This record gives sequence, structure tokens and C-alpha cells, in this order.
Amino acid sequence: MTRGWRFCIFGLWMACLGMVFCPSAFSDCPAGDLSGDCIVDMSDLLIFADSWLSPSQPVHEGLVARWRLDESEGETAAEDISGYTGQLHGDPQWMAGWGRYQGALSFDGVDDYVEAVGFKGIAGGASRTCSAWVNTDKVTGEIIAWGNNTSNGTKWVIRLNETGVLRTEVYNGYVVGTTLINDGEWHHIVIVLNDDGSPTVGEIELYVDGRREAIGSMADQNINTALSEDMRIG
Repeated sequence: MTRGWRFCIFGLWMACLGMVFCPSAFSDCPAGDLSGDCIVDMSDLLIFADSWLSPSQPVHEGLVARWRLDESEGETAAEDISGYTGQLHGDPQWMAGWGRYQGALSFDGVDDYVEAVGFKGIAGGASRTCSAWVNTDKVTGEIIAWGNNTSNGTKWVIRLNETGVLRTEVYNGYVVGTTLINDGEWHHIVIVLNDDGSPTVGEIELYVDGRREAIGSMADQNINTALSEDMRIG
């Protein structure tokens, strides 16, 4: 069976994640240049990410859960912040040494997923940041989901749109980006919602590979995420 999705690291924050770059160590280069080539580009972001994701680094304040998805075998995925062990369903395949960082987990795009046992997600309109490394060549598929479809705005879903771009949706509302991420390459995605007291879909920010997405289309809706079944990855 052709595998549809590969995930390596998935993280979830209760608050918006902010990045602040210090002045460059290379005095003649722009701030944010970490590689010494006097250009601020993806190589600098990868250096930053390598340091940020290193086990020796302190966990970022506000981080609720993180699944590294770098095991090589077994029916569970460890969660190293709050203990929400991921239970594998279907037949996801461990891909040791193949992920963006160490290993990855491959899903068939049909009925494979990881259940975050005991974790229902983030409720209401609370601020949240979701991030993951993804690799796919499929035209659609869920990446992260929790909540339900009982009323407007009560479900939170991050997925690939039918056009191959990043999409975040709630019940009866959605926002879609413009960058293709179904090219069979690794992409880092980040979805940010800041609670301003009455958050709506139009306030969701999408990022792909460190760059904020231009919005391709959007149907606005109030966000009031329900706590229902355990959160799913895949």
C-alpha cells in the first residue's frame, strides 16, 4: 500500500509562540544570520530549529504536548511534556532515520492515526500554536484534529486542502493558504491563534517553512472549540 503521510515532530502550545532573534554574531551581516553567509534564509531557520528542538534545551514555556514520533517500533508514541501517550491505530509504519529529525511515522491516508490518550485538546477560543513537520504527495488528508461538529466553531482541524495547500477549519468556517506542501518534501507548518476575547477564523495565522502564508480563501466563523474525543494526529 502506498503510504500517504509522514510526520516527525508535532508540538502544541497553549500560548502563541514568539521568536526573537538576537543581533547577528557576524557583525557585518544582518540580524538573524546564524550560518555566517550574510543571508537570512532557511539555513538559519534550520540552525535555530536544531537548537530549539535539542533535548538539552529547556522546554519552551507554555508547551502543552510534544510527540517526537521518532520511535523505531511499537504501538505507542511517547509524549515528553505531559505524558499523553499516543496510541497507534490502523497500521502506521515507523520510519527510523528517515524523518526531518531522526525518525518519522508514516500513515496510509485512509485509516491510520495516533490517538493522544487522555488529551482532549485546547478548549473554547483559548490561544494555541500547533506545529509539525509533514511530508506527503497526496491531495488531501487530516494532520491534527479535536473537538466535534455539534455547533458552529466547535471543531479544530488542521489538514491538507484538496488543492495541496495548508488548511485550518472549524465547523462551518475555514482558512486556506497558498503554498503547495504535497510535493513529497518535508515542510514545517505552524498554525497560530491568539485569543483577543472573541477569536474568529479570520484571525488564524498560517506559516509554512518559516514564512507567513498569504490567504487563498476564507470563510469566517467564531471559534469555540469543544472538548470531546481524544485529539488525533493523522
